[in-house]
Amino acid sequence: MSASFIDTNIVIYSLGQDDAKQDIAIRLLSKGPVVSVQVLSEAANIMRRKLGFKLSSIRAVVERIAND
Repeated sequence: MSASFIDTNIVIYSLGQDDAKQDIAIRLLSKGPVVSVQVLSEAANIMRRKLGFKLSSIRAVVERIAND
């Protein structure tokens, strides 16, 4: 059995405005992929600096992905 590795773009697309990309990203994340600490860190940085997320929202997203 092999696991898929998810990069930062997939995490960000799962939060995004493009419905087609968002649907695909959510489907990929729901399959229990491998997500590295670096990817979670990069995604948190983008959420904070570029997307303006509050820290509580960032924490919720990161915890949800890390715990799945």
